[in-house]
Amino acid sequence: MTNAETIWNVISWYYGNSTAIGLMLVLMTVYLLERKKEYRYYTFSCAVLMFLILNQLTYRIIERLGEGDTYYRFLWIFPVSLIAAWGGLRLIEKMKSKMEKVICVAVMVCLIFLYSGGKISDWVTLPENIYQISEDKIQVADLIEEVTGGERVIVYAEDELMYGIREYDANICLAAEGEREYLYHIITENDSNASGNLMLGILVNAKIDYIVVRKEYTGAKAALNGGGCVEVGQTDNYILYYVNQGQLKEDLYHTYDSDWKTDAGICNVEDVMIKGLTQEQQFLFYGDGRLDEFNNDIGENRILCDGSEEFYSKEYGDYIVCKIDNQSQGITEQIMKKIESEERKKKPILLFLNRPLIRGEKSDRLLDWIEEGNSYIQAVYAENADESRKDMLTEKVFQCYITNNVAENALLVQVRGE
Repeated sequence: MTNAETIWNVISWYYGNSTAIGLMLVLMTVYLLERKKEYRYYTFSCAVLMFLILNQLTYRIIERLGEGDTYYRFLWIFPVSLIAAWGGLRLIEKMKSKMEKVICVAVMVCLIFLYSGGKISDWVTLPENIYQISEDKIQVADLIEEVTGGERVIVYAEDELMYGIREYDANICLAAEGEREYLYHIITENDSNASGNLMLGILVNAKIDYIVVRKEYTGAKAALNGGGCVEVGQTDNYILYYVNQGQLKEDLYHTYDSDWKTDAGICNVEDVMIKGLTQEQQFLFYGDGRLDEFNNDIGENRILCDGSEEFYSKEYGDYIVCKIDNQSQGITEQIMKKIESEERKKKPILLFLNRPLIRGEKSDRLLDWIEEGNSYIQAVYAENADESRKDMLTEKVFQCYITNNVAENALLVQVRGE
């Protein structure tokens, strides 16, 4: 619980208001007045804990230690529900007639209902299935079992979904290593802004096998694809991605040991996934606009265009690669006609640019075309950007901004199938 100024903020936010603690104090007083010695011991120990923990000084110390967000967990040691239940039963015992007891129980039920803030439908709605888990979660768990053959795997997903699928299938394990906070931000906030290198490091360190993302989160998909994650299945509302740890470790090793079989300095590695593609292909996009085919297995480069051509395109069976020099003239009407000619082939297009597509900077023609949903452009890689980042131009098209403007350095783009 963040931004809490006092412990009473924490208590009221956790319980909904401060009534629970007040009620517990009243019942503890009743408990203390009981004649049984064990009642007094129990109440006294609880009171000491409250005095030591529920004070502003303790809260500030814990906050300084960096655990202010988890301070509310101390409230778990106070048996609010237990004492409230005991107090309620003691009150019912003191009632003489059955009618008084019935009325007392009815009043208590009403108070519990009002205090919980629930709706009548929450109390009487039947569960969706015998597991009392939403169908969404069961579909995801069943898909993981189908894809993995029931093997024990490490899965990463948003918290609510993760808790449900782990409860349903014990072979689904929670990722517990590495820097996962950034990944959580990506899959819960649909953030595409993560470089391929960053995704490689996060996924390898966390030892994740599969990632589950909401279908509508296309920004998260762009980030995961950039790090080499491959879609392997879908449910009604979620997509399951496979993290090929072997391939990712190899790419990470090449990147950080700088042993790619090329003379170019690799400034970043980005993967892009093409549906149905069976043969992988690598490209090097240099800071001076040059575009090469690249084969790291044999260490071979082949120049496609040297950067001086205004427009270049090549078809690779399942997709098309286009390179445009938009550094000075931007996207002219003549270039748009050439793009439209390639679009008529109805294949995914990977677009390489000398500078990013930005509104008001001679890019409006192409941006309008993409935003109207008329384009087969799947990914845009743009050099000479002010900062390195990845944004979604539309729900389906991302633009990768590369700050590289050094002729000897290159962006490595790996085209893979899914």
